[in-house]
Amino acid sequence: MNLDAILLSHCVNSGTFGVFDRRIARRIGFTDHQVRRRRQRGSWEKLHPGVYRLAGRDRDHRATLLAATMAARGMVSHASAAWLWKLRETHPMTPHVSVHGSAYNGIDGVCTHRVSLGALAFVDRIPVTSPYRTLLDCCRCDDAARLVDAALRLRLVTPAGLAEYAAFLPARGAPGSGAFRRLIATRGSVTASVLEDRFRDLCSAAGIPMPEFNRRIHAGGILWEIDASCEPAPMAVELDSRRWHSDRHTRVKDQRKEAAFEAEGWWFSRFTWDDIVGAPGVVTGRLTRSLAQRMPRDREL
Repeated sequence: MNLDAILLSHCVNSGTFGVFDRRIARRIGFTDHQVRRRRQRGSWEKLHPGVYRLAGRDRDHRATLLAATMAARGMVSHASAAWLWKLRETHPMTPHVSVHGSAYNGIDGVCTHRVSLGALAFVDRIPVTSPYRTLLDCCRCDDAARLVDAALRLRLVTPAGLAEYAAFLPARGAPGSGAFRRLIATRGSVTASVLEDRFRDLCSAAGIPMPEFNRRIHAGGILWEIDASCEPAPMAVELDSRRWHSDRHTRVKDQRKEAAFEAEGWWFSRFTWDDIVGAPGVVTGRLTRSLAQRMPRDREL
């Protein structure tokens, strides 16, 4: 087997998206002259100094991230890590990589961050900061709360784990530790959808007592799951998306659920995405009036 076939086999078996560095090439047996010849012929594409990709491979952004970690001797972090963990749908154009130590000079086309702590994980065999460290790195972003919600929903982190990680951070000297603690303090029970995230943020902004999400409650002899509930009121809210509540069978089930709760004295309401996003004032007005009428004065949520 010739050297090129060995290299191709290595890239396929290692899942590197056709990316490799000079160390791997030398380990396989390529000389510096052979490396230059393949660069000149265009069979190897140079991504960074000493990092290459086999020509003709698909343009996968994961290859860009892996190449950046090879060049910087670091791990994917910050906004790039959020994308790799599927917390965001879009990735930044420039890869973000964290490195240890202070002697690093930087790589063109890579946004590097020097860190003193951070657990290493792997996604698609790419070194990346752990979900907890990723949330810490992104805690000052505009969508930081959404990232935490997504991580909880994907079960990459747990509420208890977030609290433990926040307690582990030093009181001073760790960039973002204060913002991280304030961020996780605003996230209550785990939600199951972006619509529930929006509803929780709406309640928080309006000063409405935070409901419990996805709790199972008996009504009419059946154990139902309620999207958002406030038992002291008692109040139940269903957040209906077109995807899950458009067919006839689901609508009939929804009507049975609503009737069962109303028969036991619950205030029951439904809101859609258009209600939450398009008419938030109407939603908060209904909730506030209902809670004012039904909330026991000697009890707090």
